[in-house]
Amino acid sequence: MFPALLAVFSLTSVLAGLSFFIAHRILTGNRRVPLTVRPEDYGLAYESVTCRTIDGLALKGWFIPATEPSSLTLLLLHGWSTNKGEILRFTHSLAARGFNLLYFDTRACGESEGTILSVGYLENRDFDAAADFLKSRRPNDSHGVFGLSMGAMISFCGLTRHGGFRAAVLESPFRSHDLAVRHYLRAKYGIPYFPLIPLVLRWLKLRMGGDPEEFAPLRVAAKFETPLLAITGADDRMSAPDMVDALLGKLSGHKEHWVVPGAGHAQCAATAGPEYTERLVRFYHTHIP
Repeated sequence: MFPALLAVFSLTSVLAGLSFFIAHRILTGNRRVPLTVRPEDYGLAYESVTCRTIDGLALKGWFIPATEPSSLTLLLLHGWSTNKGEILRFTHSLAARGFNLLYFDTRACGESEGTILSVGYLENRDFDAAADFLKSRRPNDSHGVFGLSMGAMISFCGLTRHGGFRAAVLESPFRSHDLAVRHYLRAKYGIPYFPLIPLVLRWLKLRMGGDPEEFAPLRVAAKFETPLLAITGADDRMSAPDMVDALLGKLSGHKEHWVVPGAGHAQCAATAGPEYTERLVRFYHTHIP
């Protein structure tokens, strides 16, 4: 009896320790990705801006005016553990197509303050701060949103709290925090759901001090009213087209879904080429008067 109990205790301890380590890695990220891409690389004028979250973190961003005066302004949010420069690579040309562009690094990314990445839970506060900044800075403009991966998830949820946005383009949006973690660990490391992932999710909730599923797009979808273009890669293993279709099926407003052949997660712009920009411009100009 004693050896059996010892074996169970040992296995439980190993699982607890391993799941804690995985949760810690998710929250802290591998490291900050260096900010190597800036507006001046594309000859764009810009202003460095700062907004502050409700929990006191300073988020650093860029405001890039359209190359010709414009009253159309987009808020752009990057993915988990990257930075604003990563999405500037394939969205900077929108400035020449009539849009002012407002980028922010979310917490613990790029130049922003913070030490914890929460795969969307705490980053909802970052969306709130950025949206409030945009509305105070450009109150008379027509506003739209672009979000990638985690940025798409927090944008989806944020749009149910913030009115006044005329259109949203969201690439590779996750349906929920828990599913995002589950699919990330399976796709990145091949970790099966049982027994580790429930333990990882438990550690994450304890460290974050709340239930991130409160902000799951699946839970708030009934409140989503913004015209939406969802973009997914046909080969995306973390936010597959059928998963996005399940989310879109809960929306009652205008929605479109573009599946890019051969694209993986958050790789649609690189795969689709110039068509990516043309789709964004067409959608925004259709829905943002």
